[in-house]
Amino acid sequence: MCVFSTPFNMKKSIWLLAVLCLVACTNTPEAVPELSGTLHVDTEFGDLVASCPPADMYKAGFQIGDMVTVQVEGYKDWVIPFVASYNEVGMLSMCICDYRRAGKSLDLALSNASLAAHVDVPDGTPFTFKLYKEGGYLHTIDLLSTKMSADRSEYDSPEQYANFRVSATKGIASKWLFCSSNPINATRNPVRYAVADSLASVYGIQCEVDVADSDELIANELAAKSNVAVWSAQLYKDKKVVALNTGVDYYSSGFQEPLARGLRFMIEHDGPYLIYCIEGKERAGFVFMLLEALAGASIDEVVKDYMVSYENYYHYVPYSEQWQLAADFSIRRAIWLIIHPELLDNIFSADWDNMDFTDVDAHDVAVTYLRQCGLTDKEIAALKDRLTNKVEKK
Repeated sequence: MCVFSTPFNMKKSIWLLAVLCLVACTNTPEAVPELSGTLHVDTEFGDLVASCPPADMYKAGFQIGDMVTVQVEGYKDWVIPFVASYNEVGMLSMCICDYRRAGKSLDLALSNASLAAHVDVPDGTPFTFKLYKEGGYLHTIDLLSTKMSADRSEYDSPEQYANFRVSATKGIASKWLFCSSNPINATRNPVRYAVADSLASVYGIQCEVDVADSDELIANELAAKSNVAVWSAQLYKDKKVVALNTGVDYYSSGFQEPLARGLRFMIEHDGPYLIYCIEGKERAGFVFMLLEALAGASIDEVVKDYMVSYENYYHYVPYSEQWQLAADFSIRRAIWLIIHPELLDNIFSADWDNMDFTDVDAHDVAVTYLRQCGLTDKEIAALKDRLTNKVEKK
């Protein structure tokens, strides 16, 4: 028997169908952002560069601050943040980076290290990025997203402005060891270099260790007519500046071999000494930490002194949440990796949330690292004598 709908039943059926369609549309899950391509190795920094530009990442629905699942052929999935600066992740942490949001390249990278040295990913290896948690890393980025100002009036002193500071930790001779932003490189440290150079004169610096620059770069900088460096320029002419041109991976030969050369240079020259890179914050801060630890400072002292750069540049409040996070991401991790070199063979197994320095002797940390750099025990003892100013005057 056939049943024919009355006009009323037909209207009712149409209404129900419309409601069901609306519900179905409302409950349809949104597509999860996803991006695929291939990777190739950047031979300069060891990053794995995606075949697609950052613009494709944003078009796919990703945003800076998202947590992303990374699938690379031959490896277990990684869940890492999408960031705009390598300083927004901890040392030797993995990230996807659109550096400074410049849109130039989309890099799968390790902060302060070559990712290619830790994973075997040939050129052309496929990858897929999938959204894991939208905005899941934004709190960390917000904490660390402070910027240094070029405005001198925002700083209490020329020393704070140029991040020019003297070590006052245990063992170091008074007004003998200094750390600073670069006093020569007007290109990379444009607004602060002249102030740093002036302070080098005020404090009578006699020997400089330039961790960042090469001799060729320094010569080019000082040849520029616009460069106003005076004190450091004369020290360079007098062969009292050693240019190390190190990399940023503290545990590689590209950092350790030049550093050994720089420390031997210090042994052969009288102080006061000035250590610098570009900002005087990371590479120079790490070297400064080693020297202070060698002379007798504790772990707490070297961490506190390292963080003065963050207080100077960004006005971080000591021991605040952002201060502690920055310390964990940088100097504490650096020390932890000296104590636990086995982690360098499997950096993805590191448990950064449970670093315990309770029974760690800072002097032992420094000696261990300096031996890794190739310094002999005799050289280490001579370096310590220089730092404590116990070398007999000729």
